Parts: sequence; structure tokens; C-alpha cells
Amino acid sequence: MKKRRTRGKTVRGTLLRTYTVLILFSFIALATAFSLIHANRARNEVLNTLRQQTQAAAAAADREIDQMRTMAMNITYSTRLQDRLYLRRGSSSGEVSEEADKLAMILSLIVFPNRPIDQINLYTKDGICVSSGLHNEVAADSAETRPWYRQLTEQENHQILFFSGRDEKLSKYVTDSYGREFVTLAMENFDNFGNSCGYIEIKQRISRILSAVTAYQPAFGETLSFYDREGNRIYPREPGEDTVYAAAESLCWPEEFTAADGGILICSIPAGRGGFRTVMSIREADLFGSFRAQIVTILLITLGTLILTVLASVLVSRRITRPLADICDQVGRIELEHPEPLPEVDSDIREIQTLHSSFSRMQSTLSGNVAKLLELQNQEMQSRMLALQAQMNPHFLFNSLQAIQAMADEGMDAEIAEMCQSMAGILRYISSDSAQLVPLEKEIKHTKEYLRCMEIRYQGDLTCEVEIPDEMNPVPVPKLCVQLLAENAIKFTTTQRPPYRIRIEGSVTEDSYELRIRDNGPGFGQETLDALGEQMEEIRRTATLPSLKINGMGILHVYIRFFLLYGDHFVFRLENNPDGGACVVIGGDRDGQTV
Repeated sequence: MKKRRTRGKTVRGTLLRTYTVLILFSFIALATAFSLIHANRARNEVLNTLRQQTQAAAAAADREIDQMRTMAMNITYSTRLQDRLYLRRGSSSGEVSEEADKLAMILSLIVFPNRPIDQINLYTKDGICVSSGLHNEVAADSAETRPWYRQLTEQENHQILFFSGRDEKLSKYVTDSYGREFVTLAMENFDNFGNSCGYIEIKQRISRILSAVTAYQPAFGETLSFYDREGNRIYPREPGEDTVYAAAESLCWPEEFTAADGGILICSIPAGRGGFRTVMSIREADLFGSFRAQIVTILLITLGTLILTVLASVLVSRRITRPLADICDQVGRIELEHPEPLPEVDSDIREIQTLHSSFSRMQSTLSGNVAKLLELQNQEMQSRMLALQAQMNPHFLFNSLQAIQAMADEGMDAEIAEMCQSMAGILRYISSDSAQLVPLEKEIKHTKEYLRCMEIRYQGDLTCEVEIPDEMNPVPVPKLCVQLLAENAIKFTTTQRPPYRIRIEGSVTEDSYELRIRDNGPGFGQETLDALGEQMEEIRRTATLPSLKINGMGILHVYIRFFLLYGDHFVFRLENNPDGGACVVIGGDRDGQTV
């Protein structure tokens, strides 16, 4: 019995979809929350790191500037220098020159060997300049000629620190572009009694002050800039207008990263008392890009975990629902004609065990009921077939007696004797047993005896041909079906003028067979075909048998027998031959069709 697949959701599919949706939404929510929290934390960590690096760069610049101040104070409080300065007062020119050389030697000892300062220029009140560092010289030069002199004398603290830019005299001693520019510290020199005794000028290359700034390598696309008190950008040297200084100034020089216009974050650290500022700037887009890879990594890990979790849910749902699927499959394979006991299922789940036990009991009950039903159906079919066959026996006798009567009227005694002998064989075949199916070979032999009787009856006006392949001989057919169709063909063929021709032919393939009973009579009219088709369809639809008269059996009788024996698995067609006459085609499948 062919099973029909039912459409609908399965327990396994429902569990899998439910688990997948719950896991998917949970992971998406967790991944989103984690990404947002991590992104905010990573942003703060990155900004804190950048601020610390900015502070470190500013602190490095402060140390260099403090070193300049320390050097200036060492010179101011050096007793050896002060003694030389006192010794020069009131001395002759020769003595002045000698003292200036000694003063230059003392400065050299201060600068060398580590040379923490690039250049020291010591101006005396007598207009002599003693230089030590990159350029060593004792020359007549007054502090009044220096650009810082006027501003220094006007200040109360007697000290000034500024970015002096390029120094042509010192730049020839260095090759670095930033090494040719200097920061200058100028201050008035006082002796131990508080009297002014000249001026001190200390120069330091900007490359040394900005060593931490220039060595800094951007990690997130940030920019580290260094400005003097006037807002001039010392580092880096880039073409175009600088907007960072104005933005930092508008934000009041924030020491924490603060958002400015244009999506820029700015942090500013002042560099001591020199008025220099170290400013770090970074775009929000670049900042997000710094931890974008981390977020992508998190999402990939989340996706991988999600896939593994879904696979685990598949295995879990399969483990839980496999017994149910086995029970469903076993129940679906139950055949009503041959029910078999359900095999055991491997499950330790109590509900599934109870379900299987209940199905087993139901199947056992069903098995007994089906056996009784099949027995009743078989008895009913036997009763119907016997009733039909009981109708056919008097039908054959009725037609045969009519033929003998007609032959007696015409004085055909010899033919009547031969016909009675053939009838005896036919009656013996009809009443031999109650089997409903006989081999085609046996049915054809009986049909030939009947056709011989008819050939005698019509004295040469009737010719019959039978051509059946040997492969069809064991095929089972309903008893008397071929004879009845041949009789029906003779009945309608003889309504017109002779000659009368009846032909029975068979064809067979690997899977099916067909048997054709042809005549050269008037054929089937359209009304007859429609009426027979409606009656056949009614029999298929209701499975009820119409009442038949002895004179009205023929084709419909044979159709009923095929239907009772084969259900819907048979061939039964009514056709007209191309050259005239009717053709009835019967047949079916060859699989297992032997008697």
C-alpha cells in the first residue's frame, strides 16, 4: 500500500527553529551590548593612552627647558666665573684678554664633555662675548645688539624663553633640519652681591627639545603638534593652514580629549613656563578605525560561537526527537493489509516510552481488526463473483439453446451434434471449479471452442482469428471474460450483412499486457460510448454493482469483474477500428500475474 506523505511541521524542525531563533537573538543582543561597551571602553583607553603620550612628550620638552634653566643658574652661581668677572674689573687690556680666555675655558668645562646645552653665550658689561658649545669664540659683542635685550630689560623677572628660529652661525654645525632652529633662554647675570654683571644666552636645538615629539609614531592616525607662545607651529612642518591651534584655543586648551568642529578630538598639555604647548589631535573616524578590527574580531568569534551553538542545538534536537521520528516512521509504514508489530525505540524519556507503548497496543488491536475486515471483504468479493458467474451460466445456456433451435429449423442435424459436443466441453469448463482467475491459455482454449460453435451456426459467414504470444499464456484473467467479449462482438456484428470477422490478438511488454477483441460490425456509437463510460465511472466512484439482465450483460459485466478483482489497476478501453468495427481492450500489469 503506497503511503502518502503528510505536509506540516516536524517536532525536530520546530525545536531547531525555536532554539536557533532564541540563540540568534541572544547572541545578537549580547554581541551588540558587548561591542558597544567594549567600543566605549576601548575608546576611553585609547584616548587615555594618547593623553599620557602627549603628557610624556610635553614632559620631555619640559625637561630640556628645565635643563636650560638649570645651566643658567649654574653659571650664575658659579664662584669661579664670578671670581673671573670680579678680577676683570679695573684690569689692563692684556689682563682682560687673559681673563676672557680663562672665562671661556671655564665655560667649556661646564658644557663639555656631556654638553647638555648646545650653546652658551656670556655677555659682560664691557662688551665682550664669550661663546662655548657648537661655536667657541671670545669676541667683542654687546648684549644690546641681541633681539631679546630690550624685552628682557623691560621685564621684572629678568628672564625670557622663546623660539628664536634659525641661527645662521650655529646651523652650519648641524645637518638636521630641526637642528638648525633653536630655543633661546636669555637672562640677566648677577654677582653674589646682587649687582648686574652681564647677560647669559643659552641656546638649545629644537630637535633636542622635541626629541620625544619627533620620535613619536602615530598608532591611530593621530597628530602630535608643538607650538610656541605666539601660536606658531614648530612641529610638524606641513603645508596649508593649521586649524588645530585655533580649535584648541577655542576649547580653552583642554587637557582631556574634547570634541571640536569637524569631528576632531583635541588634547593640549602646556610645556612649563616657556609658553610652549603640545597638542594631540585625532579624528573620531580614525579613532573608531583603531578598534574596528577588535569589534570585527569579536563579531567573528560571536558568529563562530553561534554556528557551534546552532550545531549543538541540532544535535540536541535530533537526540531528543529521534525516538519520536522513529515512532512516526514506523506508524507511517504500517500496512493495513499486513500489519506488523512496532519495533522497540531506544529512548529513556518516559513520555516517549508511554507513547510507543500506546501505539503498540493500538497497532495490535488494529492488526486483529484488519484481519477480520480483510476476511469479510474477501468473502464479500467471492459472493459477488459467484453471483455474477451464476448469472453467466444461464446466459450461456440461453444463447446456445437459441442457436440450436435456429439450426434445427434449418435441418442441420450433423452440425447440431457437433455443436452439442462443443457445448458439453464449454459447460464442463464453466462448472469445473469456483476459481475466479484462470490462465489466459485456458481461457483462449475455451473461447476457441465457443467460436467453433458459432462458425458452425453461421455456416461459413463467420471467420475467427486468434493470435496470442506464448509469453501471455500464464497471465491470469477473469474466467469467461474473453468468451463473453467475443460473444458480445458476434452479437452486434451479425446485425448487418455477412461476412463476419472476429479477431483476438494480444501484445505484451516487460511490465504489462493487453488483449484486443476486434470485429467488423457497426462499431460503437458516441451515445453508447458515453453511456458505458458513465456507468463505468459510477462503478469506480461508488464501488456498487448495478443490476444486469441476462440480455444486457456483455461489456459491462466483464468490466465489473475486472474492477472487483483488480481495483483500479487494470486496462479497459472501448475503441473503434480505423477501418470500421469495434475493439475492446483489456489488460493490466504483469508483475506477479501468474496462476
